[in-house]
Amino acid sequence: MSAYFVTGTGTSVGKTYVTCGIVRAVRAAGQKAMALKPIVSGYDARAAAASDPGLLLDAMGVPVNEANIAARALAVCGTALAGCGGGARGTEHQRHQPDQLLQECCGSRAAAYFY
Repeated sequence: MSAYFVTGTGTSVGKTYVTCGIVRAVRAAGQKAMALKPIVSGYDARAAAASDPGLLLDAMGVPVNEANIAARALAVCGTALAGCGGGARGTEHQRHQPDQLLQECCGSRAAAYFY
């Protein structure tokens, strides 16, 4: 079994696109593949299929529904984290602790998953 962690320099740089490609390639080679997105921000249930977890589920061949999204995401936030605690208040260069960021963007429920 191999595990990969896909990261990038910012938002909208292609992390989900690359991950979907890896998952599809692994599946095409006859292997099992699973992907998850621990923190989902900017989520809109009305556009679940086009969301990052929806695209990942599709790449895995798993139905896109709320139960499958919840099973692969620890925290689902309607607010985009890129703007949360960031540029709107001029703090885009500050470092935030994960618990502080999750609390501000998603509430105590999300922060409780990590602490």
